Parts: sequence; C-alpha cells; structure tokens
Amino acid sequence: MKKLLILSLIIPVYATAQTIPNGNFENWIMVGMYENPEFWVTDNTEIGQTVTKDYDSYEGEIAMRVTALPTGLGEYGEATTIFDLNYFASSLNFYAKYSTDAGMVSVEIRFFDANEDEIFSENWLSSESSEDYTLVSIPFTPYTTPEDPPPAYARILVSAMVGDLAPGHAWISVDAMEMGVPQGLSELRQSTFKIFPNPASEYLSVQSSQEIIGNLKIFDAQGKRVFEKRILATSTEIDVRKFSPGIYTLQSDNLKFKASTFVVTK
Repeated sequence: MKKLLILSLIIPVYATAQTIPNGNFENWIMVGMYENPEFWVTDNTEIGQTVTKDYDSYEGEIAMRVTALPTGLGEYGEATTIFDLNYFASSLNFYAKYSTDAGMVSVEIRFFDANEDEIFSENWLSSESSEDYTLVSIPFTPYTTPEDPPPAYARILVSAMVGDLAPGHAWISVDAMEMGVPQGLSELRQSTFKIFPNPASEYLSVQSSQEIIGNLKIFDAQGKRVFEKRILATSTEIDVRKFSPGIYTLQSDNLKFKASTFVVTK
C-alpha cells in the first residue's frame, strides 16, 4: 500500500535525473548463490541474506529490503553504494516502509573529497514502524565556503540493527531513491559534528569546523540521555567504554549544528 505522510522531514521529491546507481532497485545480479541489487554491496552470504527483493514496491516492480539478522552480537544488515558526485545536492530523497521492535533502521550518506577525506555526512533513522511507503527527505546543510573544493564522491548506507540486550527485529524497504537539486554555496550555512571513529569502542572524537560545541548531549536508541557536558571548545573526546553496544545520537544546544549519530561496539 502506498501512502504519503506529512512529517517534519518530509518534503516533495525534486524532479532530477537519476544520480544514484540503481536507485529504483529494479536491476539485480547473481553474486554466488544469492541476488544483489546491481551497483550495491551487501553483507549477503549463502548462510544468511540480509538484503532481498521486496515486490511490494513503491514504483516499478522491486524495492530493496534490508533486514537485521543475527551476527553473534545483536542483529545487523546493510547495503551500500558509492558513486561520483561533484556537487552538494539539496537532499537525499526516497520512499521507505519499515518495522522495528527494540531495533532501529537508518539511511546515511557521506561525502568525500578527492583525497578520500570525509567532508560531510547526514542521516535519517527511526526506531518506529511505518506500514505504508512514506516519502523521506534528508536535507543537506554542510558548512563550506567558496574556497572549499566540491565533493568527489558519495557513499549511501541503508542499514537495520537490533542490539544484543533484548530480542527484537528491524527491517526497512526503500525505493525511488534520488538526489535533490544541486545547491549553491550561498545556501550552505549549517554545520555538523565530525565524529570519529565510527563505530567506536573506546573513545569518540568530536570536532567542529569553527563554532564551539556548546552543551553536548548523547541519547541512546530509546531516547534516554546517557551523557551531557558543556564543551567550550571546537573539539573534545568522549569515553564510550561504558556505553552499551548500539546506536546513539549526539546533539548540541548550538543551533548551528545538526545532530549526528554513531555506533558503539565492543
């Protein structure tokens, strides 16, 4: 069933040429004993297929479904694609339906320069469920100047995850994925946290380009605040060794920053 819900991060899809390889997920190829969406890399094996065809698509015949399967430490599944992109688009747009129980689904995009350094990232995540296809738009607000070089390529990651503390499930089906219209540099005003390594197991470094970080808060996947500290600097390091494995959201009261997510592993 196809349905358009009006949410805070949902806006009309821009009429653009398809810039994401196989963004309509119609083309699949055999990789060993299983099928993969063409131009996408998955963690499918003969033992377990986390990425499969979903014939209840938004458009065309096929959507891509990513399902969290047992990994020994919780459950996880992913599909990723890398493609050339020499500009910052206004957004990443796609249709999705998803279901979670003590889990989370996520769509992430990262931009890299010609030196393979990450210059911007943004993501959408949900720990709720949507039975109908919903239009989601991830807006891009990178902090950059006319002197900064444009991105050289981008990487998109679609994932589903369940922690190892409680039984549950998570899956997401995506379709009709495309980039929004290109942005002019005058439109790029907001900044985001640069966090690394991600995933992290011991310490997480947080950096900003110019603004002080401010009152820094971290929330777990259930929305519980697990860390808070006022940082009057442009960088800091956080000890995450006592954090439970899972997905966390990092936020600041500095309105020039967009929230970022990271994963803690053991």
